[in-house]
Amino acid sequence: MKINSSPKIFYSLFFIILLTGSILRFYNIDKKSYWLDEELSIRLSSLSISGIIDNSANETHPPLYYFILHYWMNLFGDSEASARSLSAIFGIISIMLIYQIGKLIFGREAGLISSLILAISAFHINYSQEARMYSLMSTLTLLSMYFFIKIINKNDYKFSTYIYYSVSSALLIYSHIYGLFIIMAQNVYAISLMIFSRKDVKTNFKKWLSAQLFLFLTFIPWIFVLMKQLAGIKAGVFVNISWLVATSIKELFLTFLLYSYYNPATLTLFLFLSIISFIVSKKFRLSHSRYLLVLWLLVPILTPYLISKFILPIYSPKYTISASLPFYLLASKGIIQLKKQYKIIVLLAIIFLSLSSIAVYYLQNENEPWNDAAGYIDKNSAENDYVLVLPSFAKYSFERYSRKESLMVIEDDGIIPSSASEFWVVVRGKETPHFSKKYNLLPITKFGDIYIYKMTTIKYSS
Repeated sequence: MKINSSPKIFYSLFFIILLTGSILRFYNIDKKSYWLDEELSIRLSSLSISGIIDNSANETHPPLYYFILHYWMNLFGDSEASARSLSAIFGIISIMLIYQIGKLIFGREAGLISSLILAISAFHINYSQEARMYSLMSTLTLLSMYFFIKIINKNDYKFSTYIYYSVSSALLIYSHIYGLFIIMAQNVYAISLMIFSRKDVKTNFKKWLSAQLFLFLTFIPWIFVLMKQLAGIKAGVFVNISWLVATSIKELFLTFLLYSYYNPATLTLFLFLSIISFIVSKKFRLSHSRYLLVLWLLVPILTPYLISKFILPIYSPKYTISASLPFYLLASKGIIQLKKQYKIIVLLAIIFLSLSSIAVYYLQNENEPWNDAAGYIDKNSAENDYVLVLPSFAKYSFERYSRKESLMVIEDDGIIPSSASEFWVVVRGKETPHFSKKYNLLPITKFGDIYIYKMTTIKYSS
């Protein structure tokens, strides 16, 4: 079965996919409180542009997303719905772009199926409803790859195409440091073609080299920031990255499982379809397009994995979000190579499994319900009570949702006067706070990963 019906029917299907993806990305977008990283995005983006630049050295990610969010919040405010809508819009644009790439390398049927997979991916819906840079990173990855494919695979050597590629790629590496691994994959592919295959690539190598030189020059300012950050990590004065632990093989499996939103059945199906995509006329074949997708998939995963394993811990599965896109494209190619009856069954299975994952995403409990935690303290505290929030940077998350202005919200127990007989402690995470022996720690309640304690002075009988 090929989707070669009239253009009207074809574009109607794409419109339905795009509309579905849009609804899923905006549905309940403001239901959850900002979690800690989102609060960081809001606070940093609330600064002036110069303030964002000045504080960039203290952030692990390049500043492009914060620049965009800064102007976005100036227009629409910093509520959950407003700030997260920016990511939702990038997510919708990604659906359109993956269709264009699928169409460019495998035909419009593959483009349509890949857009469907992305539209109903709970993994991407999650990051399209988060005030962080991951949805922007996916969009810019697709944009960079689109122009890259036009240059390398479609022989579009126009100056304007190189400009579009260079600008979108420069924006990509300023959206997230893992954007560098996408550029690395592109260069491995281009150099491979130049050495082993295509004369036209050799002829236009100077143009390609110029584009890469442009990317290097534009990234120089952040290179100096990276050097300063690395020095800070070695000195132990940079932000805490202890959660980026040295990786195991299990971490690679969890990365691919994340792309299917922790659904083993979906992962198994996508892996099977990806293998099928390489089978042509009962023979295994690695075409240029498939080779590019393999590099796009593996380089952004394996490179930071190996760096984390042997040099410095930098690996996080969610940072590899851009690598999920070629995974979906390979699965789409596998589907269109199936016979008609199997194709329909597989598409229905993907829709069913994806909707099941989406239901899990919407129904799961909130990890950091700061609104609930702050509301509990507001309701049960007395006037001018002290509230110690740990870790210290979580103070801002509590303050955003607390409505009781008389509370003394602090981040250091040294501020609490010795005359205070009791105070509240709000802890993000499962670690039990430690205080001097003069206090008694009384667990009160918890909301997700937020624990609330009451500290009272121990009274000794005379």
